[in-house]
Amino acid sequence: MANSKQSQTRRLKMSERAQQQLALHFPDVPETLLWRRKSNDGFTNRVTDAECGRWSASLGVI
Repeated sequence: MANSKQSQTRRLKMSERAQQQLALHFPDVPETLLWRRKSNDGFTNRVTDAECGRWSASLGVI
């Protein structure tokens, strides 16, 4: 017989919750435009102007 703590559903880890939030709020944003704290050090941008222009045009921003 399990105690009350064992019978509760497991809460998602922070990285799993963050992934769900990204999928919910930014479903159509390409991975190259997302800034990740662990992999993007400083203010460098790995997206070229051409990629940014294509993405903006596809969303109708430009």
